[in-house]
Amino acid sequence: MGKPLLIGLLIVGGVGGAIYWFSTRPVPYSDEEGYSLDLPNGWEARKVGSQMAGSGPLTAGGVGTAMAAVYPYRTGQATRWPEEGRDGFMVLPEWSQPAEIGGARAVVATFLDGGFRWFGAAVDRGNSLLVFRIGCSPELFEKHRATFEKSARTVRLSTPPSR
Repeated sequence: MGKPLLIGLLIVGGVGGAIYWFSTRPVPYSDEEGYSLDLPNGWEARKVGSQMAGSGPLTAGGVGTAMAAVYPYRTGQATRWPEEGRDGFMVLPEWSQPAEIGGARAVVATFLDGGFRWFGAAVDRGNSLLVFRIGCSPELFEKHRATFEKSARTVRLSTPPSR
């Protein structure tokens, strides 16, 4: 009697774990510009021109959006770090701090732009800057801030392309 019950519990646990994994696993995105990142479960990403554009549903309702692009440094390298990282967001951040993401120096920040509140990461690639932003309407942002930060911290760089 004990063995069938144990086997049944293992099967139920395995199925439950698989369902949980499929409903929460991140959506990977990889770009020929030499970076990859993970978006929240259920989101879609596509290449639009020279940048990544992503969007998807939020668990508390509403829709979120994400963007990533690589910008070359004017001087060929960062000469004023972390200011050049903050400048990459092209708006004045509400909050920012230096960080390390994927083994590279970075700046993470929150800011308002275009009616959305964003969590952003600007990652130094040596000869260029990868800028990633993910966000939603300001009233939903705090509910999803941890998810957005987790996504921003998944950025990984391959060897920067030669330009």
